[in-house]
Amino acid sequence: MSIRSHARIDSNFLTKPIARSSRVEVGWKHNERDGTWFAVLPGTECPPWVEKGGRGADRHVKLIFPDDVPRRRRRAPTGIDMAVLFRMLMLARLNSSRTFDIDRPATLARKLGLRHGGTASDSISDALDLWHDLSIYFNQFAVGSDKGPRQFPPPIYREEGDSITLHPDWFELAMVERGYGKIDWPVPTNSVIQNIVLYASAFSYGAQTAEFRSPASLAMKIGLNSESPSAHLRNNVFPKAAEYLERQGRTLELDWPANRKTIRFKVTKFSKRSENPGPEQRPKKKAARKTKPTKTKPAKDRSWNEFRYMPEQGSGHYEYDLQGNRIWVGEDGEDV
Repeated sequence: MSIRSHARIDSNFLTKPIARSSRVEVGWKHNERDGTWFAVLPGTECPPWVEKGGRGADRHVKLIFPDDVPRRRRRAPTGIDMAVLFRMLMLARLNSSRTFDIDRPATLARKLGLRHGGTASDSISDALDLWHDLSIYFNQFAVGSDKGPRQFPPPIYREEGDSITLHPDWFELAMVERGYGKIDWPVPTNSVIQNIVLYASAFSYGAQTAEFRSPASLAMKIGLNSESPSAHLRNNVFPKAAEYLERQGRTLELDWPANRKTIRFKVTKFSKRSENPGPEQRPKKKAARKTKPTKTKPAKDRSWNEFRYMPEQGSGHYEYDLQGNRIWVGEDGEDV
């Protein structure tokens, strides 16, 4: 199977990217009613500048773990974890089945572009363990024009050897036919770069553009934890995201004037036209022009000298002998 495939991702995961750096602190709380542990995904909580109950105040995402999951395994998904999840959704769609075979950790790490070694394989194994336990709750999950709360149980319903069975709710997401974005595989494994690519891809090929009034609001959205988000976005995040998209045949359009804080960006198709076009882009030669027909002379292609006047030979025309040789026959019928 080619790794140059598309991961079809529901738009809710584009506009609410989940990946967070392992350095981001998550405040876990215990639910006394059902015994689960939960936390609001950092960056989706109500911003301090939004009034309680106002627009954008109720769009949080919760991470939920069962009570028996040890503390050291309770964490927010990283870029590698989300890349493994997108891989599972892609395989389910390609096989049109909830059950499919997934690559071994070392092989999957190589396809993700991770360095060879035990650490990369351990990261893939940890990701699979995470998707056995982690549930994700959206307070506002959009399906068409309808929005409402929805909770997704752990994606991995069953695992036997290299075979994985997805939960039906996640298989439904894998087979989505509307409201999705296509992300080229392999996806970035850096959490911040992955999130900016996902969010920008939600505004692909259309007139709509992602817009943020300040670098701080964008940094919160993509889980960027930096004391100077403006400089980090300009010098690190956007250049690396643009480099990734360019390798995939797309380009990142960024509108961020130096004298303004407002940031606008989206993903568009990549144009390979240049000042020196290749052979396939050069204009084709015009077809040979045909003479206008007259009463005594039919239309003929000027590029084919079937009839012509040769002063040294007189009037005549071409014919072919039995061997296929082309010979000139004069006006008197004699071969020349």
